[in-house]
Amino acid sequence: MRDLSKVFLNRNLSMILKEHEVQFVFQTLKEVVPCNLIVFGMGFDTGMWHDCNEGGRTVFLENSLEWHDKINDMYSDIESYVVNYKTDLLDWENTLNDIEKLELDLPDSILDTKWDVAIVDGPVGKRFRKYLKLHGEPPGRMSSMYMAHKLLKENGVMFAHDFNRVIEKTSALKFFGEENFEGSDGYMAKFTKR
Repeated sequence: MRDLSKVFLNRNLSMILKEHEVQFVFQTLKEVVPCNLIVFGMGFDTGMWHDCNEGGRTVFLENSLEWHDKINDMYSDIESYVVNYKTDLLDWENTLNDIEKLELDLPDSILDTKWDVAIVDGPVGKRFRKYLKLHGEPPGRMSSMYMAHKLLKENGVMFAHDFNRVIEKTSALKFFGEENFEGSDGYMAKFTKR
């Protein structure tokens, strides 16, 4: 079994995730790797998630073509796809009940896989000036939470980053149910699909 703490130390490049958040996820991953791991969002932690699932399948879904290409230039051996979200952060409450908007158009190779673990850390789930100026209204993570639930196998695990924020917390609880909430470190929450 691979020492996942060494994976974190080897890949710790300008990551937004804090070490305690990563360790919270690693506690579960060390029990299931190699596995089918799907990650919503790409960042400087992409290589770490890929490396910690050695021998398994790790797929990344990213909505920004520019960011997708930048991260792929850094980690050329990853499997990743650009996805289009149909949601709008400002309309998040109405979106939670609109399956048509929540559905993502994904390749059959993703839809036909029973995923063991999903990490939801994208797309952008918060309004901030620079993003609004460059890209307009962010899509929020409502679709990612919905799709994570849809794609996970029974007893699969979903980790939701930024669970301290209202939209992320509300979305995760709606699609996974409060009874399937396994705990949180404050920012990273764990749910089991049942």
